[in-house]
Amino acid sequence: MVNDTTQAPTTSTEPVTIDAQLDLLIEEVETMKVTAQDHLTGLKTLGTKLKGIQKEHKNSSKDLHAVRQTLKGLQSMKL
Repeated sequence: MVNDTTQAPTTSTEPVTIDAQLDLLIEEVETMKVTAQDHLTGLKTLGTKLKGIQKEHKNSSKDLHAVRQTLKGLQSMKL
């Protein structure tokens, strides 16, 4: 004879009430909201960094264009 001592923990015989289920679902929604807000904050930070990089690239392109124009002017001069 096998003696099975691994039993599931005993719970109350009453089923989980609708209020308890709703509380659990509301808690899950709140957790998801916090996660979504964290992701949104991350996206905003990334967007700010990308705008900074874009601005720096635009300024560098303008500077490079000015240097090229100066170089063209110098090359066209005759000594």
